[in-house]
Amino acid sequence: MPIVAEGVGFDLVTEMKLRVSYDTTQLIYLGHANELLTSATIEENLDILTINWDGAGSSVNLTSSDTLMYLQFQFIGDSNSLTRMLPGSVVYNNGTPVASDFKDGQVLAILSVELFNQPDTAGVVIGAGNYFIGDSV
Repeated sequence: MPIVAEGVGFDLVTEMKLRVSYDTTQLIYLGHANELLTSATIEENLDILTINWDGAGSSVNLTSSDTLMYLQFQFIGDSNSLTRMLPGSVVYNNGTPVASDFKDGQVLAILSVELFNQPDTAGVVIGAGNYFIGDSV
């Protein structure tokens, strides 16, 4: 699941703390892959991930959309699962907290469908595919 950021006033981002909750009955947190924030750390506490990044004297420009990292989950549920950005999330631009709008996310369930049908009258129908909940097949 990508963590993406962009915004006005995000031109000299020097530090951030993001708090993300997830449903542990649907998802198992496996780790993360850093993209832009190579020195980010993640603390896991029950169903909350706290992402910490300190530029340590450097900054990143996030005025246009950029992927910070990918959170990796194993899906164990049977329906779509929401992730939520929690209070306490903050982005610092040049050392000053920036008013930010954090958006919740979603992990979509993919259903694997296999079809084998041999009608009485003739022929054989075989097919397979992966579909999201709500897709027409």
